[in-house]
Amino acid sequence: MNKNVPKKRKKLLSLRGLEAMHGYMFVLPFITGFVFLFLIPTMQSINYSFSLVSMDTEGISHSIIGGANYRFIFLEHPIWNETLVSTIIDNAAATVVILLFSLFAALLLNQKFFSRNIYRAIFFMPVIMTTGVAFSIIQSSLGAGDGTDLMGSLQTSFMFQATGMHDILLRGGIPPNIVAVIINTTNQIFNYIPKCGVQILLFLSGMAKIPVSHYEASKLEGAGAWLNFWRITFPILTPILFLNAIYTILDNFIAYGNQIMDIIHTTGFGRLQRLDHSAAMSWSYFTVVLLFFGIAWLLIGRPSNKLLES
Repeated sequence: MNKNVPKKRKKLLSLRGLEAMHGYMFVLPFITGFVFLFLIPTMQSINYSFSLVSMDTEGISHSIIGGANYRFIFLEHPIWNETLVSTIIDNAAATVVILLFSLFAALLLNQKFFSRNIYRAIFFMPVIMTTGVAFSIIQSSLGAGDGTDLMGSLQTSFMFQATGMHDILLRGGIPPNIVAVIINTTNQIFNYIPKCGVQILLFLSGMAKIPVSHYEASKLEGAGAWLNFWRITFPILTPILFLNAIYTILDNFIAYGNQIMDIIHTTGFGRLQRLDHSAAMSWSYFTVVLLFFGIAWLLIGRPSNKLLES
C-alpha cells in the first residue's frame, strides 16, 4: 500500500500541472493583448506627455522636458481651458439628468400594467438604434454620412428649445452662468433620453431582486408609496445607482462628438501632429474623469456600502 501512494501523488501533481498549463494558455491571449495593446501604449503616452516629441523620416524621437506640455495646454492653449470647463459642466448636468430620469422611468415601468414588456422595449430601443451598425444605417438612409446633419437636427430642433425660459430666469435674479447651464440642459433633454436605456434596465433588474416581503411588512405598518421608496427601494438600489453613475460618467465623457476628444485627436493626428501636447491633454482629461469617479464614490458608493453592511 505504501508503494502506491507516491505514484498516486505523482499522478495528481501531473494532473494539476496540466490544469495549470491549460489555465495559462487560456489567459495568454488576454495577457498578450493587455501588454502590447494597452500597457506599452499607456506607458509610452505618459512618457510623451513629459517629452518633446518630433517626427521625421527616421521615425519618432523624444526628449524629456518635464511639465512643459502641461503648462502649455493650461496656460497658453487658446481654447483648452474654456472647452474643458464647458465639457465638465455639461457632463455633470447630463449625468444628473440621466440618472434621475432613468430612476423615474424604471419606477414607472416596474409597476404592474398591461403590455409592460412592450413599453420596456420601447425605452430600450433608442440604445439599439443610436449605436453601432443600426446608427450607421440610419445615417446613410437620411443622407448624413458623417452624422453631423442628424445630430445637428436633433440638437437644434426649434420646438424643443427653451426660448422663453432664459429671460424669465434672468429676471428672477439667477446668475447668468447658472442660467446658461439650466438652458443648455433643458435644450438637451431629448438628446439625453436615448442614453437612458441601459440605466433603466439596470434599475429594473435591481428592483426585481427586492423581496416582496419588505413591501408587505411596510404595508401592514401603514407605510405609503413615498415612505416605501425612501426606506426600502432607494437604499437597496444605491449599489445599482453607483454602477449607473460610473457608466453614465464614462459614456458622457467619451461620447461621439465630444469637443475635448476632437481637440485631443486633432492635436495629435491633425495638421500639427503634436503627440506630446495630445498626450498631456489625454492624461489631464483622464484625471478629470477619475475625479468624477471619486465624487460618485463619495456621494453614492460609500453610503451604499454602509447601507449594505447595516
